[in-house]
Amino acid sequence: MNRDQRKAAVAAYKERKPKAAVYAVRCAADGAAWVGPTLNPDTVQNKIWFTLRLGSHPNRALQAAWAAHGEAAFAVETAADVFGTERAEWAEFPLTGAEDFSFVLEQVPGAFVMLGACPAGTDPITAPTNHSARATFDDAALADGTALYAELALRRLAMSRAGD
Repeated sequence: MNRDQRKAAVAAYKERKPKAAVYAVRCAADGAAWVGPTLNPDTVQNKIWFTLRLGSHPNRALQAAWAAHGEAAFAVETAADVFGTERAEWAEFPLTGAEDFSFVLEQVPGAFVMLGACPAGTDPITAPTNHSARATFDDAALADGTALYAELALRRLAMSRAGD
């Protein structure tokens, strides 16, 4: 951004008109919701996520829910929007995936998402695991996975462009 663009952006920011609104933050994991007022509904989510990530949000219950569920709740909400609530679920006993993934999450926000790919008529409980030579997959899950990951990326990019 050059100097003139920066001056124009600052001027536009100063001239903007406040829009009074009410926002809600919902936790997909436990169904809790927090409601509050804002004069800037376009950026309130970024402000809230920023303070939650820093561990400094003034609402202790919301901060505790974020600590327990964080970005994973965002992923569950996105999956429910893409596939419907009947196909998106919060794992009662979440898996950590690989130990390496925890190191990634220390650097960037994220969530470990599991996408079911068992062929129709196969019991997921007794089916061979992903790394078994006997494992089979329903290739139709590729389209679902692509749609979910694309939507997660688009939503994250939209938040980033808004200043998150």
